[in-house]
Amino acid sequence: MTKEEYRLAAETVLYLCACALRQSVPCSERLSSVNWQQVFTVASDHSLASQCAFALEAASIHEPSFTKAKGRAIRKTAVMEMDKNALFQRMEEEKIWYAPLKGLVLKDFYPAYGMRQMADFDILFDRSRAETVRDILVELGFTVGHFGKGNQDVYYKKPSSNFEMHTELFSPDKSRRIYDYFCHAEEKLLPDETGGYARHFRPEDFYLYVIAHAYRHYIGPGTGLRYIMDMAVLWKQYGETMDRAYIHQETEKIGITGFEQDLHRLSEAILSEQPVPEELKGMLLYMMDSGTYGKPENRVQNQLQASGKKRYLFRRLFPSVDEIKTYYPFFYRHKLLLPALFFYRIGRAITVGRQKTKKEWAQITQKTDRDP
Repeated sequence: MTKEEYRLAAETVLYLCACALRQSVPCSERLSSVNWQQVFTVASDHSLASQCAFALEAASIHEPSFTKAKGRAIRKTAVMEMDKNALFQRMEEEKIWYAPLKGLVLKDFYPAYGMRQMADFDILFDRSRAETVRDILVELGFTVGHFGKGNQDVYYKKPSSNFEMHTELFSPDKSRRIYDYFCHAEEKLLPDETGGYARHFRPEDFYLYVIAHAYRHYIGPGTGLRYIMDMAVLWKQYGETMDRAYIHQETEKIGITGFEQDLHRLSEAILSEQPVPEELKGMLLYMMDSGTYGKPENRVQNQLQASGKKRYLFRRLFPSVDEIKTYYPFFYRHKLLLPALFFYRIGRAITVGRQKTKKEWAQITQKTDRDP
């Protein structure tokens, strides 16, 4: 598929997703000459195949690949919901507070069950009880992916459950400004009306968290088209009640005001099928090309543009204290061994990470218009 074909298919994906959110029937004439294999590839890249399936079914178009994707999304969500309920029951018994995050909350704002495809469930919880939560999840049949590294512990359970248990909303290694704002986020949590140990953010603070999370991805490896849909359902759910003055005030503190406004405008244009404003077309194309979880080359390019080649190379060779704490906790705890970290990282870069290192070096050494 050429880049132009990919972008045309992405436009069809966005149209179908907008129809699914509006619960309107897509125009059959507009879809008459669509290459469904290409559209499915793009929809899969952006975790939007299930959402497209709902729109296609409304138009009595039955494409098997989309129908199967919808079925998988529904089954996966149902399985993870059962595991989540078992976890929350045990956390209640152990008196551990917890707060669902991101897609675990957003999925319920979509018009139909399974419309938002889920890769994992994210849950913020009392970090002082991390070992107890680990024991609970192991007891429930989960395997520990990693524990005590970064701002989240990761757990897997066959056939499809993937839980990310957050001790903090963000790690400090990517954006210190965002980290500092959210590092005591538990202070803004409110108890659920049902009582017990379930917690939630008020709409404005949940919105700020979702936007900050999107921004972190956007300036790193990139973020895909699903965030446009998430923005749309957030505004449909909360838009009339949110305190816009507070949101503007807080996005200024975090440094994401422009991004929040642009993503909101882009979402409104897509959902209403209005032309995308000229100044937002670059943002849309970048998101189209990024896929759900972005691309490693985007992260390198964004960091090179932000810091320049010399500073980028220095930071790659000599990571900050925050990066060491996040990615190399053993060396952080045993600071006398820090000199060995340099050789450890070089060794990994030229062995297990050789192909990744070659690609990164090619980007660093690529000539640009700004080079002397």
